[in-house]
Amino acid sequence: MSQTLEAELIALKKCKAEMNETTRPLTEMIAKLSEEVELLSKPFREEIAKHEETIRNAALVMEKSYTVDGVGKVTYRRGYERVSWDDAALQGYMTGGHPELEQYRKTTFVKPTVMISV
Repeated sequence: MSQTLEAELIALKKCKAEMNETTRPLTEMIAKLSEEVELLSKPFREEIAKHEETIRNAALVMEKSYTVDGVGKVTYRRGYERVSWDDAALQGYMTGGHPELEQYRKTTFVKPTVMISV
C-alpha cells in the first residue's frame, strides 16, 4: 500500500512539474498583462472609490434605498443589535431555566450597510 502511495505521489509531483513547465510562457504573459491592467485601471479605481464613498455616505444619512432606472440601485440596510450566547458556558444551565443565564448574554451592534449595484 505505501509503495502505491509513494508511486502516486511521485507521479503527481512529475505531472504538476510538467504542467507548470508547459504553461510557464502563458503564465508569464498573464502576469505581465495583469501588471499592465493594474497600472491602467488605478486612476479609475480611485475615482470609483470616491463615488462609492459619496453614495454610501448619502444613503447612510438618508437611511433609505434608491434606484436610478437604467443606471443602478443603492440598497440601505439599517443597523441592528445582534445577540449571541456562549453555548459552552450555558450548556449546564439551559435545561434548568436559571435566571443567571443573562450574565452570559453578549450583544453587539451591527452597523448599517449600503450595497451598490451598477
